[in-house]
Amino acid sequence: MHAGNSSGKRRTFQGKGLGLLVVLGTLTLGLVLTSRAPALAQAWIPTGNLDLGRYWHTATLLQNGQVLVAGGQNAAGGAYAECEIYDPTAGTWTATGSLGTARDSHTATLLQNGQVLVAGGVDSDYSSLSESEYYDPTAAAWTAVGDLATARGYHTATLLQNGQVLVAGGFDSSLNGISTCEIYDPTAGTWSTTGSLKYARALHTATLLPNGQVLVAGGQENDSGDDDFSTCEIYDPNTGVWTETGILLTARSSHTATPLQNGLVLVAGGSSSGIILSECEIYDPATGAWSTTESLAVVREWHTANLLDSGQVLVAGGKITPSRDASDCELYDPSTGAWTATGSLPNYMRYWDTATLLQNGQVLVAGGFNGRGALSSCEIYGDFNFPGAPTAVTATAGDALATVNFTAPASDGNLDIISYPVTCSPGGRTASGTSPITVTGLTNGTSYTFTVTAVNAVGTGPASTPSNSMTPGVVPGSPTLPTAKAGNGWAIVGFKAPATSGGPAITGYTVTSSPGGITATGAGSPITVQGLTNGTAYRFRVTATNAIGAGPSSGASIAVIPATPPGVPAITGAKAGNAEATVSFTAPANGGAVITRYTVTSNPGGILAEGHASPVTIRGLTNGTPYTFTVTATNGIGTGSPSGSSNQVTPATLPGAPTGVTATPGPGQATVSFTPPSLNGGSPITSYTVTSSPGAKTASGTGSTITVTGLTSGTAYTFTVKATNGIGTGPASSRSNRVTPEAP
Repeated sequence: MHAGNSSGKRRTFQGKGLGLLVVLGTLTLGLVLTSRAPALAQAWIPTGNLDLGRYWHTATLLQNGQVLVAGGQNAAGGAYAECEIYDPTAGTWTATGSLGTARDSHTATLLQNGQVLVAGGVDSDYSSLSESEYYDPTAAAWTAVGDLATARGYHTATLLQNGQVLVAGGFDSSLNGISTCEIYDPTAGTWSTTGSLKYARALHTATLLPNGQVLVAGGQENDSGDDDFSTCEIYDPNTGVWTETGILLTARSSHTATPLQNGLVLVAGGSSSGIILSECEIYDPATGAWSTTESLAVVREWHTANLLDSGQVLVAGGKITPSRDASDCELYDPSTGAWTATGSLPNYMRYWDTATLLQNGQVLVAGGFNGRGALSSCEIYGDFNFPGAPTAVTATAGDALATVNFTAPASDGNLDIISYPVTCSPGGRTASGTSPITVTGLTNGTSYTFTVTAVNAVGTGPASTPSNSMTPGVVPGSPTLPTAKAGNGWAIVGFKAPATSGGPAITGYTVTSSPGGITATGAGSPITVQGLTNGTAYRFRVTATNAIGAGPSSGASIAVIPATPPGVPAITGAKAGNAEATVSFTAPANGGAVITRYTVTSNPGGILAEGHASPVTIRGLTNGTPYTFTVTATNGIGTGSPSGSSNQVTPATLPGAPTGVTATPGPGQATVSFTPPSLNGGSPITSYTVTSSPGAKTASGTGSTITVTGLTSGTAYTFTVKATNGIGTGPASSRSNRVTPEAP
């Protein structure tokens, strides 16, 4: 073996921890074996770090399930007195009472009363120690007990079935092997000598057999590097005597020895004359012989070995070359005699560490050494579950990308989730992180769905249900310049789709008014915008939206003014004329738009007349026919309701001229006869007027004949007749015959 460590101060071997770990594992099997349902996978996971980086320390499983780490060496080569307690439930370390004597390369043994006995070791001056002390978990303190008769380090300590502790071999301060052995009696708190080993040795293993005897295997006589033992010995507690048993097929030290559930003992790895080994052997206590079994896949020494609840043996870490450490781990199956890989230590390659089987069946690896120096990192090996599937997966499209949101799975497999890989379909592109996760490199215009998995230290769990389908792309272009038509508090806006959808289909359009910012949406053109104020001029812009978002707006439409049809005009009167009537009215409310015309409608006949203001004359009526009238108002929106009916009027004209006028003279008078006109003008003739010429003497009457008096005798006269109706007096008739009145 080689003397000196990386600092040149210490040797590079370690026997102390290996033999002790195997013995502790053997003794605690009855305490920690429980029935557990198989998990989905076995894996390593990080756990809380030691407060102090250390190696060549001890780790002891306490009866309460916690782990006591004691002593060890620091990065500077000095021995620690500090101790720490690991809580598997919290995964954390806390300081506890310090050793009375700083030491490394010692042994630590869990006694049946729950206390922990620490014996021997090496101090900071590299001298072997004889001091011993025990730890009381209740008081969290150490108490000194009697010293070993022989100072020693790199020895083994085995808890016997009677509760006593057997310490065997080790190195003295000169790195020479020791053959003497001692027994500690917890009841008396004293040490006593017992039979010595046949061969002085250190860096060996000591294993409690089912019959209560102790098997010591291999080791070194001194630090020369070429004196590894193949010899093995059996200790009988009843006689206190060691006897030789079958020799190892390969001499070795710095190996592990693990008692199997079938009563056999598995020896694995180590080194022989400076060569690191992969060879493994099985010891059968019934025959006292060794036989080969399958070799480790990786050569290693100064590794750890633990018997798991399953009956398999876990080998972890170690050193595989003088300059290279191992992180690889292997499982041995006694039923097949074969080794299989079981992952790697997740933090660092390491050796000179400890590995402790916890009550829950997991294995705690703590501290150790590698090229980084003394390690504080710790790791857990055990049966763990894969995480469940994430849920509520949704995808939102972007430009050649998607943003995927999801909810963490209900079960994390009792381990922290390391990452969430997202996979797209089609294409299989992936991204990972925590929600939300962006997947890039997608093809715009292609439809995708996404699944999410959760990853913990065990591995990758099942995939989620696929997300919604989405199509990456950019926002759509602008719709064409819109048109607008106003209505009563609304406007209908028409437009054409943009030249490009941006990749994803356009899902809708939004029309926005100015002023007011009133919006309306729809799947296509046209879109009606409600809630506008009548009488206000509005312009409108349109945007198109797809799964990416809203694109740029169109230009503004021409201005339109929402309005309602005008109100009802109020007729103030109708006046008849010749085949016409003049209708007067008061203008109504315009409904928000300028009234462009008024329409007068006759009844009967439905004759129409239009005008821009009151009054409006309606023509084409039939004289003599009674009429009433209604009026409507019209603006840019439409025509309002008609007014009520006007007063009744009858269109008419002047009567025609009477005909057949004849005169008959009399004393100072003349009697004029005539025929009424053929047309009364549409209005009854109310009177006739006869006028003389000369003299313009007149006389009136309601019909033929009419006598004109006051004439001058001897003067010749002619006469004309006019008819009068409700409109007025018509034209004069032709002149009558000439007559000369007589003297009275």
